[in-house]
Amino acid sequence: QLEKGLEELRRVARINGKKNAEETLSIEFVKSNLQEEFEDAKAKISIFQLFHTPRLCMRSCCLSFIKMALVIAFFGLILNLQHLGSNIFLFQILFGLVTLLSRFVPFLVLNYLG
Repeated sequence: QLEKGLEELRRVARINGKKNAEETLSIEFVKSNLQEEFEDAKAKISIFQLFHTPRLCMRSCCLSFIKMALVIAFFGLILNLQHLGSNIFLFQILFGLVTLLSRFVPFLVLNYLG
């Protein structure tokens, strides 16, 4: 259905006011663009790309630090369960508060950072 797709692209270009679209849009042009997109999709993406831009690096480091701090609080609570007594409702409230914090604090920090 390459011809039908090409006709739709030309129609959209006409609607958007592109006058030279019929000349430049051809089957070869569409195939070459599709080939470039396939090659870009095959590129390997690694975790180190988070640290290429300074702003993204800062966000990643801040979120990692906040998440680690909240996880440490959660594990500290788990390790000291025997000192809290046997009140099940207290356990539920404490675990609920720590879980709520671990879900919403990174969200709020991301909103604050922009």
